[in-house]
Amino acid sequence: MSRYRITHIDRHHQCRRMRVLAGNRLQALAEVEGKFGHGWFVAAVRLGVSA
Repeated sequence: MSRYRITHIDRHHQCRRMRVLAGNRLQALAEVEGKFGHGWFVAAVRLGVSA
């Protein structure tokens, strides 16, 4: 499981930023879109990756 920082902007330009714990990026996006609906713009960035 990884942490993702999600930015979700809907069609009314309401911006939401949150952190989500998910197995992969698609699961993180699905969790947020399930909660807030389809986003006009949605981005997921994995946090805490070390080499």
